[in-house]
Amino acid sequence: MVKSTEVELYFNSFLQGEEEGFTFFFKLYFRALVFFSRRLKSREPEELVSDCFMKVWSKRESIQSATGLKGYLYTTVYRESIRSRTGSQHAVWVLNNDGDEETSFIDNDRNALDQLLRTELLCEVYQAIEELPQACRQVFVQLFIDGKSVKDISGETGLSVSTIKTHKARALAFLKSRITPADLLLFILSSSANLVL
Repeated sequence: MVKSTEVELYFNSFLQGEEEGFTFFFKLYFRALVFFSRRLKSREPEELVSDCFMKVWSKRESIQSATGLKGYLYTTVYRESIRSRTGSQHAVWVLNNDGDEETSFIDNDRNALDQLLRTELLCEVYQAIEELPQACRQVFVQLFIDGKSVKDISGETGLSVSTIKTHKARALAFLKSRITPADLLLFILSSSANLVL
């Protein structure tokens, strides 16, 4: 997991226009933002997210905090994903009750917040997965992400069924210590694998 002091250090580097600050946040958020963009059914999500990073990079002086940077990235990816779907080159402008203009990202996809929350959960889970020992990580990914059965993994890797189950148990115990049980359960239930825990 990334420590808040590390995030703040790299945020200062980002604000100063240093490449290492940009690279840190790109690596930290890229996969989650691509997933978010895909869930919004955008065209070419990897390219879209890369472009959004460049837009945010060019406006970095206006960002006040690392949390603000994350929000700005998600907002930019959301807006550009909708534009890529609709072909619209502008946001929809509406008047609020006071008669002032405000941007409204009107969209048929009413579950964008759900997608954002799921993306955040997956980002947290994937960061924790990266911390697993290699053998546990490989088994976990094959079981829960690739949707393979214990027998399939055993046949492909030559590991015994009991070894695979041990790696699975260790991986789950480790992840439970890093992620709330409810979030871990949500991740497991939303994975494509048919599992017997």
